[in-house]
Amino acid sequence: MGLTLEERTERARKIHKLALGGMGLEAIGERFGIVKSTVHRILFGTGIKPLTIRQEKKKSVINAYYLEKYGYTKEDYNNLDLSKRLVIADLLKWAKIRASSNNLPFNITHRDLYPAYTGVCPVFGFTFFSVENKDYSPSLDKIDNNKGYTRENVQIISYRANRLKSNASVEELEQLVNFLKKLK
Repeated sequence: MGLTLEERTERARKIHKLALGGMGLEAIGERFGIVKSTVHRILFGTGIKPLTIRQEKKKSVINAYYLEKYGYTKEDYNNLDLSKRLVIADLLKWAKIRASSNNLPFNITHRDLYPAYTGVCPVFGFTFFSVENKDYSPSLDKIDNNKGYTRENVQIISYRANRLKSNASVEELEQLVNFLKKLK
């Protein structure tokens, strides 16, 4: 005697849940004592297509990649401002290269920098923009140059501010300012 409509519906729900969870169709068939083609037929009969299952798995893998790389799901990442995303992606790419070549720690993500990027240099107050002269471009600054690119040791300032700060101590910068004031 066959299954009732309610029993078939419940079995289809269980099969669908297992398939979305990553269980293969053959394994599902073994669990329920049915062949793979019957699993397909059950899924199709309830409007659930194996292609949808593969798409859900793919979406899950893509979201895991985006979470690892950017700190956001793909959907959330795509909802962020594109120009801001591109600037931050570029800053991260070059910082990672510098960290790798100088054997420095690197643990920052897009999610760490996105809220910090205002589009304005916090040192000089001008709006960032890229021209032939890089001085007005955003730059990822290590607050303490002896440490790596870590969440607590980076800030976004202009390339000019970063260059001026690059290897000078606060005392040296104060001496420079005092000297320049004497010249006036």
